Amino acid sequence: MMHIEVATRSEVGQRSHNEDDLRHGTSGQQVYAIVSDGAGGHSNGAMASDIVVRTATVLLQRATVFNAAVLEAAIEEANEVLNMGQHGFTSQQRMHATVVALWIDAELGEAMWAHVGDSRLYRVRQGRAEQLTMDDSVVQHMVNAGYIKPEEAKHHPRKNQLLAAMGSEETPHVHVTKQPERILDGDVFLLCSDGWWDQ
Repeated sequence: MMHIEVATRSEVGQRSHNEDDLRHGTSGQQVYAIVSDGAGGHSNGAMASDIVVRTATVLLQRATVFNAAVLEAAIEEANEVLNMGQHGFTSQQRMHATVVALWIDAELGEAMWAHVGDSRLYRVRQGRAEQLTMDDSVVQHMVNAGYIKPEEAKHHPRKNQLLAAMGSEETPHVHVTKQPERILDGDVFLLCSDGWWDQ
């Protein structure tokens, strides 16, 4: 059985308030960690991230099999629960959030992950950091299309505009690993919101 250690930290930083939510836990041989961030300054962002994290956590705790379909379904269900609380809201009032989730099977030594929005997952392996997720953002799509260079994205005026988020009227596409990936001894995973990586 692989030994896994988890550490968390959440701070307001340079912002007036913190809309992040995070949870981690175990279920048998499986370990999960989820980070969500109220998106784009929308109203009730803290409530949105809380709903997303609590819902996905319950579903991963109940999971009986370790596969990508279960992880994707947990994120989709979290979106549905968030949307259930939005009846009667105008588009400007809707609650939105980003999410990134990591799910590990400690016995198999494998990991999978999913995300919506611009909360990210990084992996540090043998001293090298690698971003494992791709932001659902306007500037990321501009980078992908070759309109701007990666170094220009950080200061672009549209850097905070998302193309997908939890709580949208259209069901967001959940980006999820198709197959579990092998964990190597010493691997470190970092889940974070844009309050961390955008500094």
